[in-house]
Amino acid sequence: MNVVQKAQLTATGRLGMRLFLLSLSVLFAASIVGILVIRMRAAVWPPEGAPPVPAGLWLSTLLILASSATMGLVQKTAARQQLAGSFRYLLATDLLALLFLVKEPLINPLFWVG
Repeated sequence: MNVVQKAQLTATGRLGMRLFLLSLSVLFAASIVGILVIRMRAAVWPPEGAPPVPAGLWLSTLLILASSATMGLVQKTAARQQLAGSFRYLLATDLLALLFLVKEPLINPLFWVG
């Protein structure tokens, strides 16, 4: 495979990834708009009989955001060839993910509903 073919393959892959991310963004935006429309038309929110929001929702969000931040730090330190720092941040990312996975069935009662 020559240089031109590699460049075309890379460009094709990038275009495909951009289209994929764009389609996910549109799907996410449409979901948010749909929820907002339903919520604005409802007389009472949340509707009667709806299950309550899980108590650990904000903790889950915080753990995912922290995990994302530590993963970004892994990339940054690895690019600088700081392997000890990369290892520490990767370990922190793994621990946050493990904490998230252990926490979910304990806090979220809907986890066990089949």
